[in-house]
Amino acid sequence: MLLKHESYRPAPVQHFSTMDGSQTRGQRRSSAPPFHTIDITMLVQEVIRLLLQAIYEPVFKDSSHGSRPGRSYQTALTQLQATSKGTDWVIEGSIENFFDVISHSRLRAILSRKICDGRFLNLIDTFQHAGYWSYTESLASPMLPAFQLSQTTGAQQNRLQGGIVSPLLANIYLHELDLFMEKRCVYSHYCAQYIRYLDSFIVMIVGSKLLAEQLSAEIKTFLSAELQLERGVEAMTLTNLSDQRVCFLGYEIAKRQHASFAAYTRSRSARAATLSNESREPIQLFVPGAVIQEQLKPFVARGKAVHHKARVNLPLPELLRLYNAEISGLYNYYCLATDVSSKLGKFRYYHYYSLIKTVALKEKCSVRQVISKYGVTVKLKQAAGTRQVFGVTYETQAGTQTMTYFNDSLKKKVLPIEEERYADRLTMQIGSAELNA
Repeated sequence: MLLKHESYRPAPVQHFSTMDGSQTRGQRRSSAPPFHTIDITMLVQEVIRLLLQAIYEPVFKDSSHGSRPGRSYQTALTQLQATSKGTDWVIEGSIENFFDVISHSRLRAILSRKICDGRFLNLIDTFQHAGYWSYTESLASPMLPAFQLSQTTGAQQNRLQGGIVSPLLANIYLHELDLFMEKRCVYSHYCAQYIRYLDSFIVMIVGSKLLAEQLSAEIKTFLSAELQLERGVEAMTLTNLSDQRVCFLGYEIAKRQHASFAAYTRSRSARAATLSNESREPIQLFVPGAVIQEQLKPFVARGKAVHHKARVNLPLPELLRLYNAEISGLYNYYCLATDVSSKLGKFRYYHYYSLIKTVALKEKCSVRQVISKYGVTVKLKQAAGTRQVFGVTYETQAGTQTMTYFNDSLKKKVLPIEEERYADRLTMQIGSAELNA
């Protein structure tokens, strides 16, 4: 009845400061609705989201990947690799504090093009005025926080920022940028590929610096004049991919390097052909070294694995689940990287012995005694044979169960997890691009 008579008003969100334990930023602003109103506000937001999704999902472009059915950061990165051969220059941009800097009147104008029901638009406005659309960080910040766990208890750190509808509204607002970039990348003289994940986007350009600067200037003008996102203009960067790697969605992006082979090729024509072929190869994805160093901090001291003192009092099954969640989360995010096996292999080594030393401290015994007591023989996933890993047994309603430390393969995945169906769409897109070329 409240919705029918337009008398429903969501309670204003409560803003508070929290300490960011995983970064050195200190305090950060977060928001949440009053506890007693969470159920009704989430229900109404979900209804709004479903209606907006039904209206806009059919018109969204293939270049948009964030917060969409069947899309993810993995589909964005896969499309990036598959369609960016020969990239010379990269434009990377992100719009921090998105809902704090956009024009809400402009958002309403965009919505009103497809939605004629003023009551529905007014309902969206009431949530905006109550602070539900406000974000304090980039919507498309690197995905590591998606699996980040409390260093002590292992509880997943889900921070309520903005609302259920916020990512979809960001997609609707930046769909204007998608349309603009489609004209620039497909129907103009630019040889470029554009991909967006919520409020972060990347443009891979084949061509000269002058051409890249020209396209960058056009994007800045559009963001500033048409979308009134002056702060988005400030965050844009232009990088020569031959000289420097760029970061997108937590991955490092670089060209494949074969310089040593070209250097040893005596024939000038053969060397030129080699370098030409290199320039047309797909870009590669890498795990940033800084990510591994950051993730290892609680488990390493002076170059050696150390116990995790804050976890000593945890029950063994809970302790093992926590360690498994950390390494499996890290691998599941970076499984598309070329160097995931080597980088995560290093992490696994220190991480595993930190677990062993934590159990040794807990039970006041040696590392050798822990391995002897809790060692479980498992089959190797990447080769023939077996090995012993730490494991514990515990009782459930189904009977006695055994859980071991992470024993899955760390090999690079060719296609994203559960996204194989996207390959057909990519193949069609690549074929169409080659025909147009």
